[in-house]
Amino acid sequence: MNAGTSRPVGGWLVTLGLMAVSAFTAWFLTQERGKTSSAPKTAPASSVGKVLKEADLTTVAISDEAKIKLNIRSVPIERRTLKRVRLYGSEVVAPAGQTMTMSSPVNGQIKAPAEGMPRPGQHVKQGQPILTLVPILSPDTHATLQSSLVDAEGMVKAAKTQVDAALIELKRAQDLFSQDAGPKRTVDQTQPAYDLARKNYEMVEARKHTLAKVIGEAETGAVHAIVIAAPLDGILKDIHASAGDTVPGNAPLFVVTRLDPVWLKVPIYVGDFGEIDTAAAATIVPLGGAPGKALGMAQPVVAPPSATALASSVDLYFEMPNKDGTFRPGQRLGVMLSLKGDQDNLVAPWSALVHDMHGGSWVYEQLEPTKFARRRVLLKHVQGDVAVLAEGPAAGTLVVADGAEELFGIEVGFATLGQSP
Repeated sequence: MNAGTSRPVGGWLVTLGLMAVSAFTAWFLTQERGKTSSAPKTAPASSVGKVLKEADLTTVAISDEAKIKLNIRSVPIERRTLKRVRLYGSEVVAPAGQTMTMSSPVNGQIKAPAEGMPRPGQHVKQGQPILTLVPILSPDTHATLQSSLVDAEGMVKAAKTQVDAALIELKRAQDLFSQDAGPKRTVDQTQPAYDLARKNYEMVEARKHTLAKVIGEAETGAVHAIVIAAPLDGILKDIHASAGDTVPGNAPLFVVTRLDPVWLKVPIYVGDFGEIDTAAAATIVPLGGAPGKALGMAQPVVAPPSATALASSVDLYFEMPNKDGTFRPGQRLGVMLSLKGDQDNLVAPWSALVHDMHGGSWVYEQLEPTKFARRRVLLKHVQGDVAVLAEGPAAGTLVVADGAEELFGIEVGFATLGQSP
């Protein structure tokens, strides 16, 4: 009996012991947690007392005297229907047909003219002596000269035909324009073609005259030096012979290029070509220059078609005057081309925009007569003296057109004139 009743008593003792241990553990953990919560907290490494919005940091207040002194003027932002434009790069090239190569009419020796031989890159006038050729005639030269004379006469006839055809086209275009039945652009395109045909005719006519003169002198035994002159006004591009050289007949001697006017070669991605208004004039701007400062206008011209397969581009050509020789072949320029269709745009004066050090564009909205807030805008492009905005304040918002840069200087600390305390 005693042995049978001892087992339940032992089990209760074990249970009571476990409960005591659990209670002590819970009490101990509670005490430690209380100590931890009562300990002082460590201050954070950084904190932000108040988060400011961008608009809170971009407000400038000035006095009435400062507004008068800075000559601040505000105008409303507008919505205008403008011709769509797009900026492309271009390359200055010599006009087609304005480069002429002068060749030796007969075998001869090169001599410098009395004025001396000009150097490549020098400007020359039509008829200016470039070099002198002393003919070298051999017993079999006479037959060769006669054959060359026949060829020259054929070239003269062909050139005369081209002149007559170009003159007919030019007169037709002029008559249509005078009767308001044709555009001025057609006259501008046919005039260079006629001028080129006439210059080519004069050059082959001069070669024919030279050959006839040499043949006549060869028959009499009195051969004189031949002056080879510049066929047109332009730049002496290359000289292929020097004084003392002996050259055969038809050998190239020098090249003259006319660079007034010049052409602009504009490669256009084929995907954009359908949007381009190819009949509109182009605005020329410097690459990397200040927007809104145009170098001039260029008119579209008809040119031999060209394209670049690897770049998936086709070329458009425009003509612009170059009387002072500012533009050179190979020079890069920006070209603003008109696109088909007009577009409603949000516009502001170009003078109203200021730019921060990160390239952001801003305008100053007039909140009160002497209080202004800087607002961010997204510039699309500049068209003349107008900035076309992709995003910005609503139409009708007053923005500072004159004095925006002065306000920006006051705000960023470069100036303190009229700044309120």
